Formats: sequence, structure tokens, C-alpha cells
Amino acid sequence: MITDQNRTVTLVVRYGLPVLILVFYLTAVRHFDYTPDSTYAVAQVAQNVEHWLMFAGPAALVETSSPSPLWIFFQAAGIRASIDVILFAKVFGIFFCCAVLMLGYLTAFEVTDDRLLAFCAAFVLATSVWLEYLAPTGSALPAAVALTLASVFFLLRNEYLLASLFAGLTTMVLWEGALLMVLLLADLLLNSVVRRRAYRVAATSGVVFAVVVVPWVVYARLHGEPVIPALVPLGSAPAYGVFGSVSVVLLLVLASGGVGLSLRGSDGWIHVRTHAAPIAWTALMLGAGLAGSWERSVLATPFLVLWAFSGLQRGLRAVKREGALYLSAFALAAVMLLVNQITYLGTVRPAVQESVETSRSLAPIASWLKSTIGDSVSVASEHAGELAYRSGRTVEQLREGETPSSAIVITSREDLRGYTRQFILSQDSLALPASSRTRLSIWVKQP
Repeated sequence: MITDQNRTVTLVVRYGLPVLILVFYLTAVRHFDYTPDSTYAVAQVAQNVEHWLMFAGPAALVETSSPSPLWIFFQAAGIRASIDVILFAKVFGIFFCCAVLMLGYLTAFEVTDDRLLAFCAAFVLATSVWLEYLAPTGSALPAAVALTLASVFFLLRNEYLLASLFAGLTTMVLWEGALLMVLLLADLLLNSVVRRRAYRVAATSGVVFAVVVVPWVVYARLHGEPVIPALVPLGSAPAYGVFGSVSVVLLLVLASGGVGLSLRGSDGWIHVRTHAAPIAWTALMLGAGLAGSWERSVLATPFLVLWAFSGLQRGLRAVKREGALYLSAFALAAVMLLVNQITYLGTVRPAVQESVETSRSLAPIASWLKSTIGDSVSVASEHAGELAYRSGRTVEQLREGETPSSAIVITSREDLRGYTRQFILSQDSLALPASSRTRLSIWVKQP
């Protein structure tokens, strides 16, 4: 009976996981035309690196850090291969999201040692709002999530050299990858029986990490670039809604409850100790998310899903109800599917559609800027990245509540003191009403 069940589970995973990834891909490409403003800003940096070896970019980017060097060099390679940089970023964004599903399954299996629970975790990831939202954006964030999962996966398998390699690659996307390396070394020293071997592996792992990171440090110093890699914020995340908040709380309760119940068992401390590094990483990234950086909370979400199913497993084991494990796992997956779909249809998809409409409104404005307005005339907009990329000129970032000083301002504001509003539909039509309901307006500074 057990053999038949194991064979059935193996077949479900073998054929179900590719189907799950395919369904996710088909879902993600439905809004492939959605591209955040930050993606255009990063694309300009990649173009500057390819043409002039400079990490120069729009003024909207933080000047004290370099935007995800690994992602920038990756896009620059696409430019060298004569591939459109935006298309390149978006295609590989979806690729890395699909990799998150596979790596999420593998990591969950390492923690739970149960293929069906790991598949349920991958199912929840495939239907999650944040992954569907991120996939077509062209952001470096999916790559960071995939690299983090790969590092933790090899860490759980005690393959520290590979874990260090992926921690170094993560650091090349965002500096928090260095924290992952610190946690990796702490795990090595905490869980090793032979200290001498632990120090030797730690030294070798440090060398592997340095081989990945040091060339960037040398490059940055030689070219006068900021050494610290940083993730370019995508902007405000779509409202998660009540249902989305409830799902996060549910996962958090299951994850923390499972860890707490684990401590009651004979092997509880061993389980927590051997998984201390990824648990600490999850807590750190969730804390950063609560502090206002929602992109960091995305780095914790796959692990939160993983710990939720692990917590369910260990919790039911602690209360002697292991027979209800799979039924409970299926119920949790079904609840998360329902909540994620309600959140996606109710808040995320409308926000994405509005952003797509805004992007369409920007196309004729960018064409007008490129052909009519000279480079000496200052221009500002909330959509500085896309306008600058499409028009090939400098556009200053207009932040919320900021009083502009540029000669021309492109914004959706209804009032702008000291400016006269004009609308644009084409190069020869400046006094007609806007066609889009986003109502982007051109404001010209009064003399």
C-alpha cells in the first residue's frame, strides 16, 4: 500500500509540477504588456553600461548605490546580442519566476521530506499574487528570489560551496545577499561536529563568495561607481486588501506555531538549529517588509509558505494527528488559492490595467518630446523612467507632493500652481482633451 501511494505521489509530482509551471506561465503572460517605470530606468543603466561602461542612469535612481549589477550586466549582454532590453528583462523575469516554483518545491522537500507537501507549497507559490504580479515586470526581484532559494536549498543539503556561490550571486543583485552569507557561515559553525573541518569549509566558502563579489568591487572602484548593490524599488505595490492580509497572517501563524510546537518534541531543538539560517533570513526580510520595503517581504514569502506547511506537518505530529496531514495541506492550498484569486482580481489586476493604460498614454507624449522639445528644456514627470527611455532625453523624477521647477511637467495632477495645462494626442495637437481615462496632462511653466 505504501509503495502504491509513493508511486502515485511520484507521478503527481513528476507530471503535476511541469503542468503547474506551464499554467503559471500562461497566467503571467496575460499581462505581459505591463512594465513598471523602474524597469525602463534600469534599462537605461544597462544601455549606458554597454555603450560607455558607466552605471549612469536617471536621477530617480539612488546615487549612493548601484542598481543590481548582476542584472545590469545580464541585460547588457542581451543588448550586445541585439535583443530589445525591455523584452529581454521581461522574458527572463518570467523565467526566474518559473525557477522560483521549481526551487520552492525542492527547498520545501528538503525541509518536510514529503513530496506531496512540497508540491502543495509549490502550488501556493504558483497561485500567489506577488509572483503573478512580478513575473512580467522585468524587475531584478524574481532573480533575487530564485538565487536566494537556490542558496538556501544547497545550504540545507550541506553543500556550502554551492550555497556560497548563490549567496554571492544574490549579493550582486542586492546587498542583503551578504547577510545570507553571514547566516550560512553561522549555520556551518553551529551545526558542524568537527570544528577543524568547519573552519576549513568556512574559509573555502568565503573564497567562493569573494570570487563572485570581488570582481564587482574592483570594477566599481576603477569606474568610480558605488560599491553597494541595491534593488531598484518597483514603486508602490498594489493594495493587498483584507483577504491578502489574512492570508499572510494565516501563513505566519502556521509557520511560527510549527516552530513553537517543534520545541516540545525530542528532536525540536535539532530541527530549529539545523534550519536556523533560513528561519532567521525569513524573519529579517519580513521585518524589512514591515519597515516599509515591500520588495524585501517578497524575499521572505516563499520561505513563509514553506515554513507554513512544515509547521502544519510538525504541529499535527506533535498532537498525534498525522492522519489529517494531507487533508489539512490540501485545505490550506485551496484557501490560499481562493484568497489569492480574490486579491488578484479585486486589487492587483485593476492596478495593472490602469498602469498599462497610462503607458499607452505616454507613447505619444514621448514621441512629441523627442521630436519637438529640445534637450535644453527641463522636463519632469512621475513616469520619468519610461518617458526618458522612449524619448531618449533626460526627464526628472516628479515625486508625490513635490513642487516642480521644470519648464514642462507631465503629470496626472488636476492642479499645478504656476503652470498652464495643455493636452497632447499627437505632435500637431496640443489643445485637445486626452483620450485615456488616466488623463495625463502636459503642464507648461508660466513665464
